[in-house]
Amino acid sequence: MKSITGKLTYANVVSTLCLFLVLGGGAAFAATVVLPKNSVGTKQLKKAAVTPSKLNKAAKQTLTGPQGPVGPRGAQGEPGVPGVLIDALPSGKTERGAFGFASTRFDAGGSAYTPGTEVSYPIPLSFKPTIEVIGEGESPTANCPGNVLDPQAAAGFLCLYSEREDAELSAENNPAQGHFGFLVFFETPEGDNYENHGTWAVTAP
Repeated sequence: MKSITGKLTYANVVSTLCLFLVLGGGAAFAATVVLPKNSVGTKQLKKAAVTPSKLNKAAKQTLTGPQGPVGPRGAQGEPGVPGVLIDALPSGKTERGAFGFASTRFDAGGSAYTPGTEVSYPIPLSFKPTIEVIGEGESPTANCPGNVLDPQAAAGFLCLYSEREDAELSAENNPAQGHFGFLVFFETPEGDNYENHGTWAVTAP
């Protein structure tokens, strides 16, 4: 076998090296080139080459600047339109409240005296409720399943819950037949002190 060293020339070596670079050596060389620091700027980057979605979390944090100063307060807005008042308690809704009165009965005539007081509904009723009174210490009923701390009423009912009842409490639909309130009263002898108070609930059918 003949040696090829004798046939190597400068031209042959240069030609072979160029062929290697053309066929792939150039790509490998380019891939291993390390660019100098700060050598790539905005002029070298293509449009949309760097977007927020391509940045890692640490890089995004470095792009967050300090919070700016508070801006001036805007002008006060115009007053809103007043809301519509409810004409009557809506169906299925319950309203609640309290009642109470106390005094001493003085009557020289010797006849029984019936004190009472009126209670107004915050929202008028469109119906005349059926009244039930749960006296002090009495158990709740199907129509009045609550208690003095949690007054409840079935649809169409007004339920009164006595917390203190010195005399048996009565109630009726007045004034205006129960649409705006009710009357509570009881009968007491002459000279007696009396005090009645409790809570109530009414539910629209």
